[in-house]
Amino acid sequence: MADKAIIQERFGLRRPNFILNPLSDEDASFFAQRTGVNVSDIIENLQIDLVTGLPPKRLFWGPYGGGKTHTLQNTMRQLAELTPMRHVYIECPDLSRRSTFLDLYREGIMRSMGQDFVLGLLLEARNRVGYALRDILVRGLRDQFGDEELAKAVAILSDPTEERQLLLWTWISGVKVSPGGLKDLGQTQDLTAAEPARLAQIVTIIGKLVKGIEEKTLVLVLDELDRIGRVGPDTIGQFSTGFRRLVEPHQQYVSVLLAASADKFGDLPDVFWERGPVGSCFGRDAVKVIPALDDPDVEPFMKQIIEHVRDPDAGIPALIEEAKGAGVTETLVEDLFPFTEEAVQALKGALGGSMTPRDVILSMTHAAGKAHLLKRPAITSDFIS
Repeated sequence: MADKAIIQERFGLRRPNFILNPLSDEDASFFAQRTGVNVSDIIENLQIDLVTGLPPKRLFWGPYGGGKTHTLQNTMRQLAELTPMRHVYIECPDLSRRSTFLDLYREGIMRSMGQDFVLGLLLEARNRVGYALRDILVRGLRDQFGDEELAKAVAILSDPTEERQLLLWTWISGVKVSPGGLKDLGQTQDLTAAEPARLAQIVTIIGKLVKGIEEKTLVLVLDELDRIGRVGPDTIGQFSTGFRRLVEPHQQYVSVLLAASADKFGDLPDVFWERGPVGSCFGRDAVKVIPALDDPDVEPFMKQIIEHVRDPDAGIPALIEEAKGAGVTETLVEDLFPFTEEAVQALKGALGGSMTPRDVILSMTHAAGKAHLLKRPAITSDFIS
């Protein structure tokens, strides 16, 4: 088995591959900024919405591996430097034919926001009312939430024991609650029976609390929404209703950025059809495509990937001379090493019309592995497949 440390030393890298994680490699801004994608313009447009009191709603789409998640993460990182916001990344859970909007709400949105965050907001709302008789507490919470039912449920925090907090979280996160628990919460039913519009309303109330308590805008980034395409006709309408409530223009507490993969816009789930109830809320300018790489983008992109994972103490000129001394006759330059210029051209030729960022980094990694196993000091064109 290849020694990871050796492959890194051989090619002057900090890691044994070129794979970037959009959630941990947030500083790899070049992944998002390329032909057809202007992150600065995206951020400016989001700021315009925010300063006019309209939390932005956007739909990002493009081919699988095209860099949508990197683009969104980089956008959020830069936007957070310019405006107060709480950013929550949500990956759409695996959905089946019978899945409902509740599955996305419970397993995606609420799980990603988390028990500590949500209960922390609700406890602070209780604290702002102070310790009072239940009727007074409910009125004070209702004034903050604009919602009688939620106010009655949160009133259980008049005595915020761990058991009571867990019961409230169970209810608000969309999990079935026992009849006794519902009575303690002042409810007649749990949210497993709620309409999608009601679930979306709960999310916007949380956004309202973030605005009032933290003085920030809650930004939900919902990724991998192409999985909604698996949902059957009996329940797909629920997703249309839930998303419409979240992205309609007058919803003023939560910014919602949606991302889904498709080679063509028409291949997106019907929920996002541009003339449907959700698409019509967005408007044409709020739908952004994140395209594949054009041929001229590939070499600069590879150079930036290499720079990002390169060991700054590797001594690249010495490694190049060593490779030449070992018989490498193809063209070696510092900003492409360990790849030769001929290898770059071969990689573009091998990928043909399918040149997403993911395609490129996987091909780079595969070629590096083959070259290392044969103990070659550089990655030449014959290692590209």
